[in-house]
Amino acid sequence: MYSRIYWAVTATIIFGFISFFGMGCEDDDDGGGESKLIIRNLSEYEYSDLWVVIHDPVTDSVLQVSHFTEPGSHEIPNVPSLFTLTLVQDEYGMVRISTFPNVKRQSWNLSPLILFVFPDGEVMLQIKLPDANIGRVTATLPGSFAELDTFRYEGEQWAFGSLPYLNTPGRGQSLLVIARGQEQCYANWLTDQTFSEEYDFRNLTVNRIAQNKRLALSTLVSRLYALGHNTENGRWPYIFDDIADEVPFSECELVIPDFPVKDHWLSVETDDGAQMTYTQKFATLPETMTIPQKSVSFGYMDSVRVNNIVVNGSADAVAVSWSASSFEHGVSWTVYAPSSSASISRPTLPDSVISSVGVWADFEPRTLSLYDYQPAANWDQFVYYVARGSSILENGLNGAYQLRYQLYDQTVDSQPFEERGDLVSNQLMIKPQ
Repeated sequence: MYSRIYWAVTATIIFGFISFFGMGCEDDDDGGGESKLIIRNLSEYEYSDLWVVIHDPVTDSVLQVSHFTEPGSHEIPNVPSLFTLTLVQDEYGMVRISTFPNVKRQSWNLSPLILFVFPDGEVMLQIKLPDANIGRVTATLPGSFAELDTFRYEGEQWAFGSLPYLNTPGRGQSLLVIARGQEQCYANWLTDQTFSEEYDFRNLTVNRIAQNKRLALSTLVSRLYALGHNTENGRWPYIFDDIADEVPFSECELVIPDFPVKDHWLSVETDDGAQMTYTQKFATLPETMTIPQKSVSFGYMDSVRVNNIVVNGSADAVAVSWSASSFEHGVSWTVYAPSSSASISRPTLPDSVISSVGVWADFEPRTLSLYDYQPAANWDQFVYYVARGSSILENGLNGAYQLRYQLYDQTVDSQPFEERGDLVSNQLMIKPQ
């Protein structure tokens, strides 16, 4: 019924951290207070196997091992003020291991490894258009985006389609529709909408003039999103425009409705030998956007370490991911480090943790990633922003840059989990992977 639909409420298995950790500066215990580490396991499932391993930051020797089998808040006493932290999460045979060196005592919120979010229903849309020269009509709710079909009936131009929705208890949602014509673009919206039926219905006439703006980019990109965000939306953005082309482009035309949002964002993607995403915040959408130019290289890799890492350009952190899999289990292990690190390696874990995971052979280096958050200026600030456990849009960031290299040609057998789901919401989360 409609040609394309992107929505963040699909049943999604997300490998990597979406809402990574949450911590506040008030929990930093370097000043000699109570020496405990708080781990809040936010899994939505009764089954959740969590190991917390604390290493000495200098010798890498294991100082403490804790094991928790239920979600909730867990306290680990007598933790040093500076340590290397490894978290091992196992949910239904999917294992995620993350290691952070030289971190401080904080409260850490762990997101669930498996995130299933289903829509509450669909909104059936019937849109009356202002003229016959409309080439593209899109509809947006927070976290949901669809391109509608157009047709002509009894001399009038219409669009129709459907849009999945999530209920937001206690507050309504705004439905935004944009119609792009050859010479003029239009928009209209409905505010404070609540949906209570599995299949709801909305009529709307799109007749407000929308602004067209030419955007020049400093480098070629393969995809661009123009978004709006406000506090009422939660973590999901409104999508004003979604531009993609098989041929990389450095100019595009944005359609900007006079729609009430707090912030505007542009997010671009490239895939030219490495996958890059860059998201930047603007008070109003600009006429030009400068995209950072960065790179990272390495000299040697194996199942334990990657050596001779060299970063070109400013960055906060680098990370290497390894994976291993069997018929029943899959393991991904990511080690993060300051961008000045010349080498990254997996630490040794206790036998109790290894036997619990169940897969411990044939680890393959999977990705080498580079991260740069604005306004983070060092490793501690990078960890702080990642740890807040919310989206880039909500996290006080002005921009976020990620560059990811595949370290070997992955096959279905060698990659235990494939990231799927909505491209917009996935990339706009703070999500090292």
